[in-house]
Amino acid sequence: MRPFRFGVSAFIAKDGADWKNKAREIEGMGYSVLLVADHFGPGVAPFSAMAVAAAATEELRVGTFVLDNDLRHPAVVAKELATLDVLSDGRVEAGIGAGWKLEDYTQTGIPFDAPGVRVSRLEEAVRIVKGFWTEERFSFSGEHYQVEELEGLPNVVQRPHPPIFIGGGGKRILGIAGREADIVGMQAKSKADGSGIDDADATQEGLRRRVGVLREAAGDRFDHLELNLLVQFVRVTDDVEEEARRIAEEWETDAEAILNMPEGLLGSEQQIADKLRWLRDEFGISYFTVFGNAYEDFAPVVEELAGT
Repeated sequence: MRPFRFGVSAFIAKDGADWKNKAREIEGMGYSVLLVADHFGPGVAPFSAMAVAAAATEELRVGTFVLDNDLRHPAVVAKELATLDVLSDGRVEAGIGAGWKLEDYTQTGIPFDAPGVRVSRLEEAVRIVKGFWTEERFSFSGEHYQVEELEGLPNVVQRPHPPIFIGGGGKRILGIAGREADIVGMQAKSKADGSGIDDADATQEGLRRRVGVLREAAGDRFDHLELNLLVQFVRVTDDVEEEARRIAEEWETDAEAILNMPEGLLGSEQQIADKLRWLRDEFGISYFTVFGNAYEDFAPVVEELAGT
């Protein structure tokens, strides 16, 4: 059974000092990794933010959570992340996805292709990124990308390459993750229209389905995969029922659905820690990511469980 580790998905910074202090604070609280999203809007861009966070810390890992593959050529992604791996002394984690947020596409004029097309592009991109990192010169000819004798420099520090994170709830994306990833995000399916997560899949039954699909796709690789869950909310409270009702009102669902949602953590610190132990025992999930507005409230749980 893998030991627990924890990450923070943060992307808001007032200025450089604020971002550096946040990275140091997250490291000091026992979190393993600071992760940066990849969306247009108020948040910082991933590569620059990761570089500054790595320079401000000693051991904190930095990662993308996750890059939208449609925004950059995979050769650009490979070189940027290889450079960060070198400059951080091997502390990079590479999350890459097919893209899901419709607004990122409509605001920029980038075509929001059908899910199958985006996933096919992602599958080719992952092969290119891996090839760049593991071969001296790499060529690839696919439906979406053409690469000819691309020199894979700088050489990554982590061998054979930085850990690759792929997440999703659909059968095909989980199949790619099972074959190619080192870390797999077990989040619920995204809606096909790009409007967000399918709440109907954010259930214990949905999670069990996703783990089963991944296990079948990964085969012998399954035991070597680290499973991640993105926590949608953390509420430390002594009144679980009342807090569940409040969240249900925000989410336009019912309190029972909130209480049974694997991606939601509410209750006392001990109750939350017990739920994480149960999720590891029941589903094999040992790596949990919280959003930047929750890492302080969640820190006592990290202190108790990290590395155990």
